[in-house]
This record gives sequence, structure tokens and C-alpha cells, in this order.
Amino acid sequence: MGKLHLPAGPGQAGWRRPEIVVLAATIMVWCRGAGAAPAAGEAGCGLRSLAGLMYLLGQDAPTLAGDLTSLADLQRAASAHGLTLTLAHGTTADAASLTVPAIAHLKNPDHFTVLLDGGAEWFLVWDGGNTQVQIIDRAAWDERFSGYVALPASGEAAPKSSLRVEAALYEVGRIALGSTTRLGFSIANRGPQALRLEVERSTCGCTVAIERALIIEPGATGVVAVDYQPSTLGTDVQTIWLRADDPVWKRLALTVRAGVVAPAARWQPRNLFLQCEPGGSVSAAASLETPPDTPVREVFLEGIAGAAKLVQRSRQPGFDRYEFVVELETPPVGTQRGGLVARLGGETDLLVSAPVIVDVPPGIRLSRSGIVAGVLPRDEVFTTELTVRSTDARPFRIVNLECDREWVRATVVSGLEDGTLYQLRVVAQGGVPGLRQAVLRLRTDRPFEREMVVPITLLRE
Repeated sequence: MGKLHLPAGPGQAGWRRPEIVVLAATIMVWCRGAGAAPAAGEAGCGLRSLAGLMYLLGQDAPTLAGDLTSLADLQRAASAHGLTLTLAHGTTADAASLTVPAIAHLKNPDHFTVLLDGGAEWFLVWDGGNTQVQIIDRAAWDERFSGYVALPASGEAAPKSSLRVEAALYEVGRIALGSTTRLGFSIANRGPQALRLEVERSTCGCTVAIERALIIEPGATGVVAVDYQPSTLGTDVQTIWLRADDPVWKRLALTVRAGVVAPAARWQPRNLFLQCEPGGSVSAAASLETPPDTPVREVFLEGIAGAAKLVQRSRQPGFDRYEFVVELETPPVGTQRGGLVARLGGETDLLVSAPVIVDVPPGIRLSRSGIVAGVLPRDEVFTTELTVRSTDARPFRIVNLECDREWVRATVVSGLEDGTLYQLRVVAQGGVPGLRQAVLRLRTDRPFEREMVVPITLLRE
């Protein structure tokens, strides 16, 4: 935003001031809105547009009775409130090149609005007050723009703006409902002093990545980062309003436009991690989100014993939600991996799956996972000890302890009185030279615990 150059003569390209003789006949255009009178108690478009422009300039709203029905009315009312407006006439290309907001006149029907910014294919306009910022495409603007605007004074004595916004409109394109994307608006500081920006409000509840204020040093460019998450299907237009300590413009409107589509089918959460004690059961909630009216043919667990039970179905904006409870009865000790799978109907069946991990930590552990002895003399007896303990403080009994080779014996030599720990002694003897291997097997009275296996390796001279 800054000084607008107005060529002196009507024969030059660009903006021109209307001739004084033609002024009364040309710009006394009546603003009737969309063919209907404003609602009771609501100011017309002329007063709203002037109030909107003054809001951007940080000035109080005009205190006037009635409406402003011509550009001349706007000019006189602005002057009465200390604001000088310059009337100018130009083309659509001139309007797109403006670096300052202005009050623009539209025709068919006649309407005044605040022109916030323009691009090659779009124009941002605002009717002031609590109205939504609107986007008009170039073809519609060409049809309705009369060529007349009212601009804040930009003479040599007028304050100079430091703000330069690369584009006040961010086109997101297609985005799925409920997803989040980060986008950024670039703002340059062309002034001699640091520029401070703060978030004032937004129409979408977007998260703007400015904790306190964005400070842009002279000659630098800052980026206002916005986390945008749409909540409705179709074309979504939202605006973030910023406060600025610019010498001219005290408020700034940044607008987001997106084409919001229904999300692809997905599970929430994206993966399930379940954990339970040996012999126990476990359940977890999961929801399936599908495009509207997509048939759900079947939901099942793959690679894991259990069931997924439908609890509730609900219609959400843009998608259907199916709530499930996944139940597993006494999963085995250890880690299992599988999937929660939904078969969706349509022209062709579609499978949507989420990984499922089930972890059942053992309630009983051995102090060693294997026994390895170095090179032993031929007749030397090898002896070592193992500890078997409860990890959940519950007592247990050893009901089976055996070796698959006669030259290895294992016995229980001691234990705690509460039955949570046992000491085992393993003895290997026999003078056959070479590599010798055996397996020690241990089972407890806990029915859901796996049999524990300890490999034994010895090397005789």
C-alpha cells in the first residue's frame, strides 16, 4: 500500500480524474443494492463502504444519518470526518494494479464496495461491517466495474504506507474436509521503521502462527503462517484480520479460498496399539470415516483373533462416521501384528485398513535367554544358575522342568516364600568331545504363559 500515481491528462494510460464538467453527470450514480432496500436499521452500501475504508485506516466509523448514494456524497462525508478522498477513473487492469484499498463503484445493480486487492483473475471486495470478504472473478468484474473509485489522499504531504502485501488472497486449491494445511502470506516493509503486525480476528478460527506479534524490520519481508482447516464442503472463503502500526493502514485482511471435497475413507486413529496382561482381554475404540452414503460391506480383523463391533453411525458435515469397538479375548503372550479392515461398496469394492499391534508382555521372565559355555576340559562338570521371576507380583509354580538331553539336568534349588521367584541350577556333564547342544524347557501353572525355552551350548576338548 502506498502512493497511487494519477496521470494528469485523460489521454494518458492509467487512472485519470473525471473532468469537472462531467463530474455531476457521471458519478452521481445511485446505489440501490441488489434491487431491494436495506433491511430496517441497516445502513446502505455507501455508508458501509466508507465505514469499512475508515476501519482499515484506523479511524472511527462515520456518524451520519441516511445513506451515501453517490461518489460525491462519499467524498463530502469523508471530508467531514477528516479524510480526503480522490475520485479517479480507470480500467480493470488499473484496478488490479492498485496498491491501496479504495471504494469502487459497481453497476448492474449499482453498488459501492471496498476494493481490498486485485490479481490477474480475481478481485477482493468487502462491504464493510460484519460482512464476509468476497472474491469476484475477472469476467464478472469486467461486466460490473464502472471504472470509478474513491482513493485516500496520496499527495506529497500525505503519510506514506510501509506495507506491501504480495497477494492478499491465498488459493489453496482442493483440500479434503477435516485436513489441515499450512500456508503463508508474504508482507514486505518498505518503510524506515520496523513494522508490527498482530492478529485481530478471523472468520474461520484458523491458527495463525503469531504468538504475540510479527515484527518486520525495514527492508525485510515477513511471512504470516496460517494453519487452515476447512469445516464445510464446497467453496470456502475465510479471512484473517491483522492490526498493523503502519503510518496509513491500521488493519489488513488476508483471505483464503479453497475447494473443499469429501475426504477419502480412513480409520481414526490411523493405527491401533493394544496392550494387556497375559490371560486378560482388551478393547479399543476406532472410527471409520467414509464419503457420504458409501456402503460399508464388512469390517474384520486380519491376522489377529478378535472382532470389531459397530456401536454407532452418524452423519457429519461431508462424511459418514462409523464407531466401532475392537475386542480381543485372551491374546497370546508376545507381540502380534495384523490389521483392522473395512470393505467398502461402490462400483468396485475398496479395502481400507489400519495397522493393529497387540502386545502382551510375559508375566514371568528368565534371567537368561540362553546358556553358552566356553571350551571345557573333557571331564569337567559345567554348573550355572538361572532365576525365574514374576513381573506382575503374582505368585506362580513351576509345573514342568525338563531337558531334551540326558547329559543336562535342571533343578529348583531355592525360592521366595510368596512364590514370585525361583532359583534354578543347571548341571551339564559327559566327556564326549566336540560341540554339544541341548534345550531346557520350563512351564508354569499360568495357562496363558508360553513355554519358556533356554538353549544350551557347550564345547568339549
